[in-house]
Amino acid sequence: MKALKQFPILHRFYAKVIAITGIIELSYNEVLGRIENYTVTGRCMCGDTDCATVYMKNDTENEAEVCEILPYDKAFIILHIKEDGCHELEALEAINYPYVQEFVDVFDKGMASSCSDEYAQEIVDSFFKELAKEELQTIVVDCN
Repeated sequence: MKALKQFPILHRFYAKVIAITGIIELSYNEVLGRIENYTVTGRCMCGDTDCATVYMKNDTENEAEVCEILPYDKAFIILHIKEDGCHELEALEAINYPYVQEFVDVFDKGMASSCSDEYAQEIVDSFFKELAKEELQTIVVDCN
């Protein structure tokens, strides 16, 4: 297990997803600070080429379970936050999620990320800029 801040691209990607959904009423930069010490616990091992699902843990419990869906034509992102502090960033239907190689290098191979914070931000901004060209409707689902 590793701290989310060890994954500059994933860290910014997850903060962007949280900011888009609005589940935490903070600015993007405030979200970055709040989640940097979340623990990355693993990834989905389903083997699908279009799956980039990542699991994280926060040390504090949440008031309620949250499930938000961001459906794009080129990507399908589902954010699950459990009451026990477990987070699932379910990322499907795209083979170019920007944090995938970083995850393999840092989590699976034990390497340090060579990506600067500034470059990670550019990568994430570019990914979401491309998605922003599409119509997006956030769907809230009752997870209970």
